[in-house]
Amino acid sequence: MSPSTLASMERSLARMKIAAENEDTKNYWKQHMIFHEIFIHACGNPSADRSSETPADANHVVSIVLQYYQEDFKNSYRAHEK
Repeated sequence: MSPSTLASMERSLARMKIAAENEDTKNYWKQHMIFHEIFIHACGNPSADRSSETPADANHVVSIVLQYYQEDFKNSYRAHEK
């Protein structure tokens, strides 16, 4: 992973942390999606990039979001930080 990609992920993660601490649902999930888009794009796999655009993937993301929402933002943040 390039240093600039890692820096982008770290910025997004920092924004996720602030949103989690403030229980700001909208901004948390916005940064969550950005974080994963950066990660998927960085893998350099065109199939992975395209798979994030399918309706099935959107359903998968919604199920993950609901799981984290039911747990809490701070657990989600810690999982992404690791």
